[in-house]
Formats: sequence, structure tokens, C-alpha cells
Amino acid sequence: MSKTKSIDDLNWALKIYSDIVKYGDKSSVSKDSELCLKILETFEEYEKCEELHRIITKKENPRITSK
Repeated sequence: MSKTKSIDDLNWALKIYSDIVKYGDKSSVSKDSELCLKILETFEEYEKCEELHRIITKKENPRITSK
């Protein structure tokens, strides 16, 4: 992968992101998650970065419910 900002890089990262979101830590492409995060951040896809980071680190956002 080149470090230049290109649509090919983004398309690659979105494929990796989709697979990891779908299969979680059982994804066959999870080894590419760090590069995927960097590319998504370059394209300012911060919501996807946050979701991917949660999956990678297996952290759940605690939900606070008040009644």
C-alpha cells in the first residue's frame, strides 16, 4: 500500500473494515486492521475508526440508562 491518499487505498480500507465489522476478531483480515485504521483516519472516517478500534480492543461502550 502506498502512503499517498488515493481512492484505491480507501476502497481497500473499506473492504477490510467491512470484513472486521462483520466477523469481529475471527476476521481473516484482522492482521491488516492497523493499516486500515491509518487509512480511514487519513480520509477522516472517524466514526469507522472508532468502531474498528472498539472491535479490535474488544471494549464495549457502557450504556447508562436512567429511569
